[in-house]
Amino acid sequence: MSGTFEVVLGQVVENMDVVWLLIGALLIFYMQIGFAMLEVGAVAESATKNVLMKNCFDAAVTSLSWGFVGNAFAYGDAISSGNGWFLGTTGFFFSMETSGEYASWLFNWAFVATAATIVSGAVAERINFRVYVGFAMLLGVLTYPMIVRWGWSSHGFMSAFRDEANGPKLFDCGLLDFAGSGVIHLTGGVAALVSVVCLGPRTGVSYSNGVKTAPYGQSDSLKVMGTLCLWFGWFAFNGVSTGAIVGSSRVAARAMVMTAVAGAVGGIVSAIFHSKWEQRNGKGWDHLDFAQLHLTPLMNGVLVGLVGITANCATVKVEGAVLIGAGSAILYVCTEHLLDHFEIDDVVSAVPVHMTGGIWGLIAGGLFTAPSYYQEAYGSKDFYTCAGIFYGGSGNQLGANIVFMLVAIPWNLATVGVLFKVCNHFGIMRVSRLVEMVGIDTMHHNDGPSKVEDVEEDDSMDMVAKGADDFGGGFGGSPEPFGVPPMTGNNPPLSSISGAFSQQPMNAFQEETKDAGTLRASVVLTEVTDTSVRTSIKANAVAPL
Repeated sequence: MSGTFEVVLGQVVENMDVVWLLIGALLIFYMQIGFAMLEVGAVAESATKNVLMKNCFDAAVTSLSWGFVGNAFAYGDAISSGNGWFLGTTGFFFSMETSGEYASWLFNWAFVATAATIVSGAVAERINFRVYVGFAMLLGVLTYPMIVRWGWSSHGFMSAFRDEANGPKLFDCGLLDFAGSGVIHLTGGVAALVSVVCLGPRTGVSYSNGVKTAPYGQSDSLKVMGTLCLWFGWFAFNGVSTGAIVGSSRVAARAMVMTAVAGAVGGIVSAIFHSKWEQRNGKGWDHLDFAQLHLTPLMNGVLVGLVGITANCATVKVEGAVLIGAGSAILYVCTEHLLDHFEIDDVVSAVPVHMTGGIWGLIAGGLFTAPSYYQEAYGSKDFYTCAGIFYGGSGNQLGANIVFMLVAIPWNLATVGVLFKVCNHFGIMRVSRLVEMVGIDTMHHNDGPSKVEDVEEDDSMDMVAKGADDFGGGFGGSPEPFGVPPMTGNNPPLSSISGAFSQQPMNAFQEETKDAGTLRASVVLTEVTDTSVRTSIKANAVAPL
């Protein structure tokens, strides 16, 4: 009788843990809605469909790439004991049998979809859609799975979960990255940095003495709702990373509470520090005008605080969470201004939030981890060795986390970085200037009016799209049409645009003409050299606002 009871109890425990993972996976995938809202709110209205397409595609593409190959590379068994530190060799093509395996796959797919979506907002309004899909596939097949293998699997040479049979842990501790500040957010953040450096700023974005001038996004309301959706999903992102609920409920609850604390502190400190930074030249650092607190630093401060706490949410105390949130916010503001200084256009601040926040989260874990919390979260007998420096630790944990960064960042550059550099070299990474000026939705996702009824239909958009492809934009266009070299600084890129399209930001023009309901303009694109007119495209454009 007792044997039967133990079997039933074991099944109940297993089912509870499976349900825990499944609920967590659904809530983490719900964060895709938050990313979509945030990104749509941050871009011009003419790029709305493109952003939504990227968000849907990267979730779909990573599902297949992770299922067919990525999951096997990350968590597959090794050929022989001690030789599987680099990649797994079993589990390809959705090879799952038990309920736990299915739940684990779904949970980890939600993670890889998050890593891909980080890049989507950074490259908004100008990346070639096919290049982005290729990036999402590479991330799900190779870049992300290998980092997971090394940092989280029982075979990984940097993993805190490394089996004794596979060798000793790195610095006797292994990587402290409970929910993915490094594995997920650093991966996505580095990819975002490489992509925006290769792409260059959006058309209409300018810099002067380190100050960025860019069109406003179309909706602050969407950005705020997106931020709150992400914050909501982040409780599952961190808390459900226990992998089980039975026996781990206190760790999960603590992880969620620290998530709330760090996000809150990050938002408040970021808003205040950004305001003081902006006012420092006029009234000094000792003055703060609360009438000039801005919304974007508040939202991004919340997000970077969440990224910073993700690595150590289960191992730090409240005071640690406060310091991590505050440190994340200050580093975010500094990184944002550093990007402006180097004229790097990151539409949604993915680099300051995810890359900088991820790096700080890993460092903070080596500083603020409490030994008793580490033991509870990781079940390690070396909890004093792996404690944070400020809690009596030897520095081993900080050293292990730094080694992870020194491996993960070059691996990103060797995979995603090479992809973007090759695409950029051959001129296929970015859409043409014409596509950017007319609107990437109109040129590449024009499925008819979406806001205005009874708009006159004609074939003019086909002409515009053909013209854009001839100019090297979009899907398959040559970067050098008719043997004409690419535009240079000596050749004005858009010397003549008649009708509605001028050099002012698109959203400003749309604001002036929104009462018309539609945009009907005669677009004449003329590329001028010192001696001759190279080529001209003329088409009538009809596009819903």
